[in-house]
Amino acid sequence: MTTSNGMGDSARARVETVSFRVAGFLDILDWRPVLFQEPIIAQRACALCGVVYKKAVRLSCVHTLCLKCHAKCVDKGSVCPVDQEPFCEEDVEKLEVSVEYILKRKVACWNAPRGCCFIGSAASLLDHCKECHFSVVSCCLCHSAVSQGDIWEHFKSGCSIDEATLEPAHNPTTQDLGEVTRACLEMKQAMGRIGEEIMSLKTSLNRCCEDIRATDVSCIQLLEDQASRIGDLNALCAAGFTKEQRALEKAVADVSVVVTNDGNRNRELMSQELCTHSDRLITGTEKVSTTVTSNRELLIKKLHAENRLMACTKGLSGEFIYFCGQRAYHWYTSDWARMKATAMKGGSADSLSPTWYAFGYRVGLDLQLQKNENGELHLSCFFTIHPGSNDSDLGWPFSKSLEFKIVHPKCRSMDISDKINADLHREQPAFQKPRGTWTIGYGTGSLCSADKLDNGGFLCGNTLHIVLEVKS
Repeated sequence: MTTSNGMGDSARARVETVSFRVAGFLDILDWRPVLFQEPIIAQRACALCGVVYKKAVRLSCVHTLCLKCHAKCVDKGSVCPVDQEPFCEEDVEKLEVSVEYILKRKVACWNAPRGCCFIGSAASLLDHCKECHFSVVSCCLCHSAVSQGDIWEHFKSGCSIDEATLEPAHNPTTQDLGEVTRACLEMKQAMGRIGEEIMSLKTSLNRCCEDIRATDVSCIQLLEDQASRIGDLNALCAAGFTKEQRALEKAVADVSVVVTNDGNRNRELMSQELCTHSDRLITGTEKVSTTVTSNRELLIKKLHAENRLMACTKGLSGEFIYFCGQRAYHWYTSDWARMKATAMKGGSADSLSPTWYAFGYRVGLDLQLQKNENGELHLSCFFTIHPGSNDSDLGWPFSKSLEFKIVHPKCRSMDISDKINADLHREQPAFQKPRGTWTIGYGTGSLCSADKLDNGGFLCGNTLHIVLEVKS
């Protein structure tokens, strides 16, 4: 509840207003500050929250409370929060305000602080506001807030900000809108930088893959050339052996003829010719053996080089997955209302996040909402490991540090977080190498209550912002 004075020019009368919010009557009035002209309405407003509800109660100390505040006072010992006077339910008077009563009350225009002199029934307020010339609009040139009736003079005077009727700088709506706009701009800039970095990484990876493919093709071509050369060498060796064998056979035949014709006289000549042919054959054989050995060693070196290249390629792929794996995952779950309804009815409800890779491990989040014996709902966060494509190359059991965090959309100091060092719980089944499709989670038993999230401003509509960060 607030009290305000609306002051116009000399022709306007001074307007004394008492501002209260109303709830439970009409959509056009509910939860909007209404500038009542009759102080008696204060007797209908809750003395604790200042809201005029359709139903309320009056204590024996004549203070009025709405049903919500009355229930909280009963839970705290049935004591009036204003004068600390105790009360009992038998002395409580139930009050009910009709819609007709509210619509007949005299109210001022919502633009009264800007100079509007309208005073009439609440029923006629909406029709008046549609035609009120004191409504604020935004100048298309200087973006200052100007009364609609003064916009022509504002343009004519050169769009001077000093002459415009500006909204107070401390307007919560204007501040919130500015903060949201700045946050959106910062998010767009960050997303742009992330997109550029991802494109750079993709370009580098594509270039690396192309180099590997080119090297692979070159190695295959080199192996084919070496195989062709070895085949040619084998054919050359076979032809050389055949030629030398025929020459040796011819020499033996010649020697036999000489021996037959000349007898022992030509034995020495025969021995010399045999030795000559033997030396030629041995020399040719040694050359062929040396060539074959050299080509074999060269081929073995090329095969080893290709094996190292393939191992490097596999290592590069693993390093890329390790490097690009997302260490911190932001999950915006829009399942809060369903989880609460299911948990209140059946005792528990859960919601599973999509999986992603962190340090090569395929991981995920499991949110569970459980109702305790007092009927209160508590939220738990569990870390899960799923079968991935790199499990055979990773270290087990999982031994990284984990941080769960519930992010407040407006105030980072209100974030709720909890940390777990998996290395201290290596025996837990959740940190072992997964087998099959069934997974086990490990995390916080009770991170916070559902009431704290609902009343603390953590929800944006039906969306809750959860962060899981995996650290080495």
